[in-house]
Formats: sequence, structure tokens, C-alpha cells
Amino acid sequence: MKAYKTILFPTDFSRCSDQAIEEVCNLAQTLGAELHLLHVVEPIDIYSTRYGTEQALYFDLMKQMRAGANDDMTALKKNLAARGLHPVCAVIEGKPAEEIVKYAGDHSMSLVCMSTHGWSGFKHLLLGSTTERVLRHAPCPVFVLRCTT
Repeated sequence: MKAYKTILFPTDFSRCSDQAIEEVCNLAQTLGAELHLLHVVEPIDIYSTRYGTEQALYFDLMKQMRAGANDDMTALKKNLAARGLHPVCAVIEGKPAEEIVKYAGDHSMSLVCMSTHGWSGFKHLLLGSTTERVLRHAPCPVFVLRCTT
């Protein structure tokens, strides 16, 4: 059996991620693995204008999104520290699936654990699936936890 020494848990701070983190923490503790938490702030698409108004709003909004993500990550890290876990935490900017795969490769993760909404049909077609993209391109095994509530 392969030893999983490092586990990456990408989180979007959603209800599904909150549910999955319990399982991932249990797994990390059982295996004695180092846990990495990652949040990817996805840039929003905007149209530039002649006078740059939308650009100014864009940079303000992105700054707020990064600050909110950092606050959420700090709170999660504090919560896990109370349980005896001391994860490596990162908040980065980019397209989630691409950045998760890149992080896993750059940090030699031995396992990616992530949650999924389990959407199908039109919702899946319309929204795509970060989890599916990670499954296809990750440099290591991916353990998927389906949201049940």
C-alpha cells in the first residue's frame, strides 16, 4: 500500500467543503500525513471601459475577495489547531482546477482530497466541474468526497 505523507485539501469554504474537512482531518491524523489547505480565488471576467472604471472596481473586488479568503483560511487553521492539526495554508489566485493540479505537482502531494456537489445534467454542463478536471490532470491520486447534505 502506498504511503500518503502529504494531503492537499482544496477548499472553497462551502458547506460541502466544511463537511469534507472532517473526513480529511481524520484521514490525515490516521495516516500521520501533513495536511495542506488551498483556496483559489478565481478572477472574475469584466469588460474594460474607455475610462477604466470597471478596472478600478475589479481590482477593489479582487482585493476584497483575497482578504475574505485569507480571513476564512485563518479561521479554519485556528479551528484545526484546536484539534491538534497544523496545516500548511495557501490562498492563491487563478483558475481553481489548474491551480490545484499545479500546487499538487509543485509541492509533491501524495494525495488530493476534495469535495464535490455531485451535480449532473444541465447544472454540470453549465457550471463545469473543478473536481472532474482535477481528477483528469492531477499528478497523484484524488479522493473525492460527495456532499451529502
